[in-house]
Amino acid sequence: MVVAAPVSKKAIRWTGLAYGSGINVTAACGKVILITEGRSQAILEVKVAVITRGAAGIGKTTAILFSQQGCKVVIADIQDDLGHSVWNEIGPETSLFVHCDVTKADDVKNAVDKAVSRFGKLDIMFKNAGIIDPSKVRTTDNEIADFERVLAVNVTGVFLGKKHAARVILPGKQCSIINNGSISSVMGGLVSHAYVASKHTVVGLTKIAAAELGRLGIRVNCISASATASPLARNIFESDDDEIERRFTGMNSLKGVTLIAQDTAVAAIYFGSDESRCVSGHNFVIDGGFTVANTSFSIFNQLEKIKLTQGSCCLSGDPLSKNNIKPWKNSLVYNVAKVLILLPLNMYF
Repeated sequence: MVVAAPVSKKAIRWTGLAYGSGINVTAACGKVILITEGRSQAILEVKVAVITRGAAGIGKTTAILFSQQGCKVVIADIQDDLGHSVWNEIGPETSLFVHCDVTKADDVKNAVDKAVSRFGKLDIMFKNAGIIDPSKVRTTDNEIADFERVLAVNVTGVFLGKKHAARVILPGKQCSIINNGSISSVMGGLVSHAYVASKHTVVGLTKIAAAELGRLGIRVNCISASATASPLARNIFESDDDEIERRFTGMNSLKGVTLIAQDTAVAAIYFGSDESRCVSGHNFVIDGGFTVANTSFSIFNQLEKIKLTQGSCCLSGDPLSKNNIKPWKNSLVYNVAKVLILLPLNMYF
């Protein structure tokens, strides 16, 4: 089965395999093409999802891809005009827009109840809504009002989504709750105090919800992506899409790829589908290897300083030989690496 979803022209370069789920993903002519192998139906066929902040950015992209994979979608957002636009784009037969402020329990309850009354059930809750406050380096400069506003959306909103989704999701079914985290859930120093605190808390809520709801057969996972060109990222970095992509791609350990909204959306498809039936309590990081190494202090940075000898890099020989290490043999990195490598050898030989 081949399904197409319209995306930005930049997505033309995007191609890959959706995490072993049987979905081959490629892109051409401005459309993402999902090809399900050996299936008689789309991977989210007959499922119903609520997506908070589904009117723009990652939420909109996910809503469109969910729909194209056979899912009925409820777009929950405070942006009424944009929400109705996405609703019309997907089609009123398979989608619904509901005004929803995730900090208000009645709004979240209403969105969930509308999904059940319109489509008969709820299978997937993707809690995508999130905001950020201005980054202020010193704690003393941060305003409590800003801190509380971020936690209200990013933490209370996640809790309310879980609370009301659990109320209507049928026990024993292949159902899924998905939280949208951030690489700020696994490290600090990137953005504001409130945002980092909130995303660490989201991971905690993911784990406690997985422990509780797993007894009912409900999976709970978190997707933590690096910055993508989105309204939130543009607000954080005060840059255009090209600058945001250039800045983060340059710091990634994985070269040759650029993170885009579709990467998060496809991860959400996987976690929402029955393909992830044994996966719960997981914080799934999508960052091009950004968080796996300290890019400001890494032994691999020194590779750029090593001159090619006889047409091959020094790594083809002894990486600790004086000839190969000469440009940086007195560096702290070299001496630390040498101790770490040679000390275990001395213990055994």
